[in-house]
Amino acid sequence: MTAVANILDTVADGAPVIPWLQNLSSLVHDFKEDKTFVSRDGIVFTAGDYSTSRYIRVPTSLNVFTALADGVGYKLNLSPAGQTAYQIVKALGGHLSLSSIVLKSAQFLKYLNNLAHEDVEVDLTNDEEKKRIKKPYAPYKDVVRELQSLQGPAHLTVERQLSNLVSYNILRPGLTLQCPECHHTSWYAIGDIQKTFNCPRCSHVFPFPTGSPPDKGDWGYKISGPFAADRFAHGAYCVIATMNLLSRDARHKSTWIPSFEMVNKDDKKKKFEADFSMFIEPTYSMKSSAPAFVIGECKSFNTFEDRDFERARQAMELFPGVALCFVTFRDNLKPSEKRRFRAIANVSREILTPGHQRNPVIILTGKELFGQYKMGDFYGEYGQDERWIRRHFEDGDLQALGEFTQVQYLDMKPTYEVRQAKRVKMAEKKKSKIGRKA
Repeated sequence: MTAVANILDTVADGAPVIPWLQNLSSLVHDFKEDKTFVSRDGIVFTAGDYSTSRYIRVPTSLNVFTALADGVGYKLNLSPAGQTAYQIVKALGGHLSLSSIVLKSAQFLKYLNNLAHEDVEVDLTNDEEKKRIKKPYAPYKDVVRELQSLQGPAHLTVERQLSNLVSYNILRPGLTLQCPECHHTSWYAIGDIQKTFNCPRCSHVFPFPTGSPPDKGDWGYKISGPFAADRFAHGAYCVIATMNLLSRDARHKSTWIPSFEMVNKDDKKKKFEADFSMFIEPTYSMKSSAPAFVIGECKSFNTFEDRDFERARQAMELFPGVALCFVTFRDNLKPSEKRRFRAIANVSREILTPGHQRNPVIILTGKELFGQYKMGDFYGEYGQDERWIRRHFEDGDLQALGEFTQVQYLDMKPTYEVRQAKRVKMAEKKKSKIGRKA
């Protein structure tokens, strides 16, 4: 919770960069029943207690963002998609584990999503023909084929990868048996394997085939738990990958919350939603001592819609200074998306306070999200701009990162070039005016 401490330190310093930070000072009262203060030297208790130890309650991430919403007159709750993201992180033991287990490639991610929909095409071979049918499970050979197509470190064999998927309860192994009555092949979980089986198609009861016991090819896998949620786990994969990229690769500690909903306390019709939000610990090279505050909109493989751009405008009004992060697993944006993002970015480049833009806009695509999990790093894919993108991520300068991604994906010019062009134009206009007077 280092990012929380930075927030409170900023408040203690007085004159925070952005006004809504002041409401987070209410979190101090959650530390302990006794009088507790936050100063530039840290957390301070009153003197007179002879105890040699103190116990405090550090606010959770939900406490932090609830206080933040309360500061602008809203009540915050996690959305169902946010609950799914939390369950996935809990199942994996942290968001970093998602890298080596799930987020291997766009192709594998889509394969898992098909499993969640119980919509996997399987080769069915008869004596006379070969066709593909849809099954609610994935045969062993199909899962192996998908894993073999991935590029990874040499020590991470197919068997090791499959073992990881099962160990983290992402995939459940089971036995596939054909009913001798209706010839329908069904999947049975390990706990359901007995001496006899009940066919779910025709209800026929048949014995275990002891004469020809199943081999490796008779095993199948179903996706389980929160990973079985449709639409790429309710968008949780994209959200978690983004938070991992902004915090892990930037090597900063963070306080984050997945998909949430905010309802205005006075007018229930006024609502605000976002796919994630996070505070990122500042570094010595950042322009501000306050944590970087980010609100994000994520689209797995779909396009951004009207409501996504409307949410961005709401975020700009509610939280001046917040960085707006738009994320997709796709490699590129559509021309219509670029046009609308440019309109937001042009307004967001206005100066809020000296050195700080109103709302830095960051665009992240599959190039960054999947690239972060490759062997080595993905910076080399930017060619001559490699050292710049590396510096932006490592320094945690979201404003500079935003401008870099705007140039890359929105075909915009950097702010300094735009301002320089304006100065030249104004100088020429002034010179022309003086010439006419002469």
